[in-house]
Amino acid sequence: MKHLCMLNDGVEADMIATVLENNGIPVLKKRPETGDYLNIYMGMSVYGVDIYVPSEFYDFAKEILENIPKAEQNEIAEEEFVEFIEKENFKRRIKIWTIIAVFAGPGVILLALHHIFFR
Repeated sequence: MKHLCMLNDGVEADMIATVLENNGIPVLKKRPETGDYLNIYMGMSVYGVDIYVPSEFYDFAKEILENIPKAEQNEIAEEEFVEFIEKENFKRRIKIWTIIAVFAGPGVILLALHHIFFR
């Protein structure tokens, strides 16, 4: 693996990684120092994110990064950020409904049985 670039923001790193992966380039994102722990604990890291690609894809990946105009990067950033937020909200809703089903489901069933048999 060869170091391609360092980005300050995890969201920006996700977007660049998506662009590279859409072009068939495998990507490894790594936070230096204690960045992974800080990201888990605080939701962010002051160390940024390093992007690595396989050596055979390095030149192609560098070319792709250089050919993305800044305005297009911002458009990609906005679209992918919205998509990312929608996915995270969907995951959160699934977790909440799962918790509700696990804890409230038996209670609802018992309430219905009580209503049916002890009316």
